[in-house]
Amino acid sequence: MSKADRILLRDYERTIAEKYNLESLLKKLIKPSEKQPKNLKAFQEIESGVRVKISALQKSMIEMYPQVQNVEEKMKNPYQLKNVHLVTYNILQNNLENLKELQKTSEELLRDARELKNLTESKEKPQTSFSFSEVRENLRQQCKFLKSEYEKSLDEKSKLMWRVINPSRAISMAENIFVHGDLKKLREEKRKYEKSVSNFEKKFLKCQQREVDFKNTKWKNSAEKIQEQYYLTKEKIMLETARQKLQNTKKFLESESERLEKICKTEEARQKISVIAAGILKKNLKTAEDYEKAKIRSKDLSQKLKLAKKRLEGLRGNSSRKLQNYSFSVAQLEKESAKTSSSDPNFIVSLIADALNGNEKAIQLVAYCPDDCLRLPKDWDMMTEMEKDELMHKKIMREL
Repeated sequence: MSKADRILLRDYERTIAEKYNLESLLKKLIKPSEKQPKNLKAFQEIESGVRVKISALQKSMIEMYPQVQNVEEKMKNPYQLKNVHLVTYNILQNNLENLKELQKTSEELLRDARELKNLTESKEKPQTSFSFSEVRENLRQQCKFLKSEYEKSLDEKSKLMWRVINPSRAISMAENIFVHGDLKKLREEKRKYEKSVSNFEKKFLKCQQREVDFKNTKWKNSAEKIQEQYYLTKEKIMLETARQKLQNTKKFLESESERLEKICKTEEARQKISVIAAGILKKNLKTAEDYEKAKIRSKDLSQKLKLAKKRLEGLRGNSSRKLQNYSFSVAQLEKESAKTSSSDPNFIVSLIADALNGNEKAIQLVAYCPDDCLRLPKDWDMMTEMEKDELMHKKIMREL
């Protein structure tokens, strides 16, 4: 294959990849709600610009395709195929040692994985029965852990929030890139100008007050009055010079702002700016997705924390001595495999707490026995209807 053919195929593949990336980006971008009209308008502008770019790439692909087809036809020639196979064979032969080393490493990795699996399966089964005090302590630890994780999630959400770029900000950044950073320089100059205006106003008010004081002062001698009048006049001249300078700066900033606005308003410029903004949003997409995940996680942890606190408060109100002399288990788990996801101690404790707090569905699953009979499965009993009624009565009384 000639150098020109290789360049052609590379350009064609690059064009296909760029078109695919832009199409994927359009699908992944998060569209702002109608409550954010500024961001929504910016998003629509970006979307329009990207679609124009995709159309241009499609047109370029159509133009290149006949030449690409000719190159592919050449590659189907038996002589060319033979050369390709020969080159491929040589590459594989040169890489044979690496393949052997990779196979050896893969076998070692599989062996280690099998050993790890056997070690995991041989571990002791998790605890499935808990005393009343253990249930209460476990819930305390759950609340403590969930509170810590919730606070961490809030911190993470706050940090990510400031790193997320919305469509409106992306357009502003893209415009600045398009004019080679002149918009950023203009913003800095405007900040300096506003600061200078603020300082000037303070000095001007101070000068006015000084002038009033000068008129109201009874001078002891004319020399002192003349000296003060000299300094006051000098200050007024300096303020007038500063005012003129600020006016000139304001005119320059306005003209520079108009110039940059005209550059960015042309149709060609808007298309280029939209594509640049799309690229910025693409780079920021991972951060935006992480922020959405952090929001969901924060909300989920908040709900779990509230539920754990509610369970703990319910147990504190349930101070029956009889309950404190018993241990509890979830009867359904005794029949299921220990590998079930519901064998998590926190899940079991939560279910027991729900039963003790009068939840009807949880009561149906919880069994109990005296502490001295824990090792005898036959001594486990489901709660009687009387005990269920008692729990429900306590729940109603707490709510009242």
